[in-house]
Amino acid sequence: MKFTVIDNQTGQYPDLYHIALNEEWAKHMMYCDMDCFAITEHGDLFVTDDCGGVGYPPEGRFTIVEREE
Repeated sequence: MKFTVIDNQTGQYPDLYHIALNEEWAKHMMYCDMDCFAITEHGDLFVTDDCGGVGYPPEGRFTIVEREE
């Protein structure tokens, strides 16, 4: 499945740098290396960074929009 993510606070693609510096659920992640959204086999959205960090945003924080392949 190909998808994009919309930030429900801005209506745009998320600014991961800003999120990592300002949101509690993402503060442990490397703000300069966050670049990938993924979905678990159970449908939960998460964010990864290049150092192996993983962050799970609170429910309703983002909207997943499926794209045609």
